Parts: sequence; C-alpha cells; structure tokens
Amino acid sequence: MGHIKVADMHCDTVSMIQYKRNRGEHTVLRKNDMRIDLEKLRQGGYMLQTFAIFTDLEEKDPLETALEQSDLFYQEMEENRVLIAPVTTMAQVDRNMADGKLSALLSLEGGDACRGNLSVLRDFYRLGVRMVTLTWNNENELAYPQTPRRRKKRSGVGKAHSVVWDALQRGFSVDSGGRSADLGGSSVSLGSLSAGPDSAAAGQRKRGLKEAGFAFLEEMERLGMLIDVSHLSDDGFYDVLEHTSRPFVASHSNARALAAHPRNLTDSMLKSLADRGGVAGVNFYNRFLSVPCGSRSGLPAAADLAGQDAYPETTTNEAIICQIRHMTDIAGMDSVGLGTDFDGFTCPLEIENCSGMQRLAEDLKRAGFTNGEIEGIFYKNVVRVYREILDGGTAD
Repeated sequence: MGHIKVADMHCDTVSMIQYKRNRGEHTVLRKNDMRIDLEKLRQGGYMLQTFAIFTDLEEKDPLETALEQSDLFYQEMEENRVLIAPVTTMAQVDRNMADGKLSALLSLEGGDACRGNLSVLRDFYRLGVRMVTLTWNNENELAYPQTPRRRKKRSGVGKAHSVVWDALQRGFSVDSGGRSADLGGSSVSLGSLSAGPDSAAAGQRKRGLKEAGFAFLEEMERLGMLIDVSHLSDDGFYDVLEHTSRPFVASHSNARALAAHPRNLTDSMLKSLADRGGVAGVNFYNRFLSVPCGSRSGLPAAADLAGQDAYPETTTNEAIICQIRHMTDIAGMDSVGLGTDFDGFTCPLEIENCSGMQRLAEDLKRAGFTNGEIEGIFYKNVVRVYREILDGGTAD
C-alpha cells in the first residue's frame, strides 16, 4: 500500500507554539519537538492540516489572543511559503498539491473571541478563518459547552483544566440521572450538564444555543464557514441539526458508546451527523478512547465504562482503530475522518507524532479495512465536506 494522503480537521499547534514562545522558548513550525511540524507533516503524507486558533475566556482577552495567534499563523506561512500555503477553498488545496505544497486551513476553537458579534465573525472570515468551534469548555455568548468548567484554573502545559473537567474525564456521564460528585468540598450536579434527546434525566433545563448562536449558524452557512460541534453541549448539537441545512462537522470527537466521556458523540448523534452529510474527526487523545476492543463482538458497553478510568495510558493504533470501526459501523464509511488533536494533549502515542500516520494506515489495512475505506477516513471524507462548504458559500 502506497502513501495515503492525510487531511486532519484539528490540531493545537499554533496555540502551543505561542505558549512555548511566551515561556521564552524558540519554537517554529518548520521543525520543533512537538507532534506537528512541517518536516513531520511531509513524512506523514499530509495534504491538508487545519490549524486551530485556541482561546480561553479565563486566561486573557480572547479576541486579543485570537488575533495574536492569527498573526503567528501567517508569519509562519510567509516564512515557509515554499513548503506550505494558507487556503480558504479546496480549489486552492488542489493548486497547492499540484505545486508540491502542503495546505493550511485556519479554524477558531471557541467562539468566545467573537463576543456574539456577527461583525467580528465576518472579520475572522476576512482573516481566513473557515471553521468555528462554537464553544470550548466555557459557556459563551453563543452556546453552552458539553463539559463546563468552574472558574478555577490550575497550571499546566497548554490548555488549563478545571476540577469539573477532571471529574468528567474520570468517567462521569452526562446521563447520570442527577448524580453529584464531591469535588474538593464542592458539590457539582452532573446530571444537569445536558438535556438533549440522549439524556436519561427528564425535565432538565435546555442548555443549547443562545440567540446569538442561532444568528451565527445562519451567517456561517451564508459565508461558507464550517460549523464545528465538538465541545458543544448535547442540546447544542441538536440545535445545530435543527437550524441548519448544510453538512457540519465534529472536528475532534469520538464515540461515547465506546468511551463514556461526555465530549464524545452518542450513536444517535453520529447517525444524525452522517444523515446530514457531515464528518466526525477521530480524536487521538487517550481519554476519549477506550481500552482496545479487539473485535467487533468485543465492544464494551458504555455502562461498563462509566465511572471507570477505562482509557488506555498510551494512545495505541488498536485503540484508535477500535473507535474508527465503531464510528464507521454507526455513521458509515463516508462520515468518519481525522481530527487528531495533535499538540492539544501530552499522553504517550504509539505513532509518536504526525510523521507516523502511514503506520496507522498500515494497521487499518491489517485490521480489514480496504484501501478505499482508508482513503475515505484519511482524507476523502473531509475533502468532500470541505469542498461542499468552503467552495459553496455565498459571500462576496
């Protein structure tokens, strides 16, 4: 099997470069000690990498942060213009491939930077942003997140995590029927985190999109921007489904039936996303994976995983393939892609970094996936949705 092209819907490389530079480390995109750099992308067979601008309401002004990271992104594009070029359409990706260049698409992880203002959204569009993840883990002017954070930070590399976030990562489920967790003296109701169709608790208050969020959906569809529901609450997912007409994506989310983490998608969501023509990007973060299932018949039930640390210490290819197999079984082969989340997590990784993606392709082949199926997962499904949305907007 020859090299299979790669199109990845999510990485945190830009924000991690900024983080390292703020600590006084000389870090650039061409070659670094992170999981993505230009040399590694070429070795891994990449054609397109989506680079996220990451903002956090709790750390500094999100608009200022987003503009700083956008500037960093374009400085790196200019510095490496012989090797990579920014794109806003798939036609540009096609031209870059013909010229032997990598392509870089800019996304915004967390609509916080827009402050609910459509003018700011349009300014980000003019800056080249073509995907917006409506929330991160903070409630903002657009919507509620799936894993809300308390306003208490702790230090750490990259994204800070709250006490609630940590508890959720230990396996508390959004359909926990109102269970509360004792988190350092604070009682947090876990059953109230979501009230979508997949919630088991009745009578919960709806926590989906807000008025500004609905306006953003309409404007993003008009402009030709990808709507990303990763991090969004379950209610928010179904709000997007109900109030849009075009495909949308879950750029870096896995299957909750396999790994009972609330950031993952239920089977119902996966089916709805597929019916709309969208794509879910498989996330390589170990806490969103399950202990490898080994075979179709060995899939662990969500109930067996709830409340347990049932994720692998190391992100193995087997664990990734287990998620891919379940997600494709549920959503179909045309609705699963890659959203690695590289440089957004630090757990050990079997393939080490993006240069090892062809090893994952080889293991998928050994697991029984055909070349055509692997091509779909690695790039064709993402390319299809990107082409429909990015080359199909109505903006002037």
